Amino acid sequence: MNQGTTETHWMPRFVRMPWGRSWILLLGPFWLSCDSTTVPLPEARIDFDFPGASLAYAQAMGGDTYRIGLRDDTNATTKLWFSFRVQEAEGRPVTFRLEDVGTATSHWSYRQPVVSTDDGQSWTRITDTGFDSTTFIFSYTVRSNDDWVALSPAYSFARYLALVQELGTHAEVAAITEVGRTLGDEPLHHLEIRSQPQGTLPAIWAVARQHPGEPGGSYMIEGFLRWVVSADPDAVTLRERAEIHAIPFLNPDGVLAGNQRVNLAGLDLNRQWANPTLSESPSIFWTQKTITDYRDEGGDTRILLDFHSAPTARVNFFYYNQEASSTSALYTEVRALIAEVQSLNGDFVPLDDNVARTVQGERVRGWGFTALQTHGLTVESSGNDVTYGPHSGEQMTPERLLALGEAVGRGILRELFPG
Repeated sequence: MNQGTTETHWMPRFVRMPWGRSWILLLGPFWLSCDSTTVPLPEARIDFDFPGASLAYAQAMGGDTYRIGLRDDTNATTKLWFSFRVQEAEGRPVTFRLEDVGTATSHWSYRQPVVSTDDGQSWTRITDTGFDSTTFIFSYTVRSNDDWVALSPAYSFARYLALVQELGTHAEVAAITEVGRTLGDEPLHHLEIRSQPQGTLPAIWAVARQHPGEPGGSYMIEGFLRWVVSADPDAVTLRERAEIHAIPFLNPDGVLAGNQRVNLAGLDLNRQWANPTLSESPSIFWTQKTITDYRDEGGDTRILLDFHSAPTARVNFFYYNQEASSTSALYTEVRALIAEVQSLNGDFVPLDDNVARTVQGERVRGWGFTALQTHGLTVESSGNDVTYGPHSGEQMTPERLLALGEAVGRGILRELFPG
């Protein structure tokens, strides 16, 4: 080596961290030089060992390009979600190649991941994306020394706990109780928003986040709850005519584990409503018991809402029960409700683009009818952009997701509690 010359070599180095299941990948050019004044660039780190993180691996390819892979869910083979942090690399352009995710005609062709520099309080879309055979490619310039990158705007369990604490300060919230624990020993909260003793007024019940990799559902139920407790005149009227019950976070274990679809037992919770068990699906067992106890004590439920997000969809829409397997009265009423919600917020698809399905008792939607003889309504947000309406071609944002939840509440007032 000649005096004063510098050679650059790419040297990926993996460090096994003592506290977790995953590798921390140290990424950065390593200088071999006879010039003692040469200073190497700060090393980047790809961290996927924190609550809610999800990657199978991250490997350097050179030139700030990295191979990454999706991780299987706990005790299952489903996988679709990713969440990781890029650290100590502010200002560096990076490219990620997500391998073995499907074909060029799949949903990956219109995906745009997101990045947050404030621990998930706000998110920015990564628009430089592409597809090469079975590899999804996205590039961006690192914004801070601790960027959080995810498939779509993440909604953490920590954000939910902060929301519960905040809602508890509102006089409109009559009670917040713990009705059970999950397999991972996390709490299931029952929020009661009412102006009269429980059971005096007909009820709205709402649940969300059965599927961990569907954070849009959590944003929507937050928007619904924030509006319900607000001073908005319509919200005040709804509280005078109905009581609102919510168990907003049914699968914290799956969210904390970084799963896409299942709980720690490897079960899809929205397939357990026909026969939930304490040993494998305690979230559904305790939620169902809370609702049926309310029913058995004389409480009348007008609607059971279930907030989700369709990861591959490009529409915000509803699943509702078919006329043939419910009743004509309920079918007519729920279609009027959906039409009203869509008129309030054009981010939802028009009435006839929503989906009527047979009653399926293993899902919340069907169980609402079989157990309560009322509406079971699934609210699905797009996990991507939408292809219609005032925001056609635009990716969904947390703000628009919150607004969807509010529109559902306003529509329920107008159609189910008109006064």
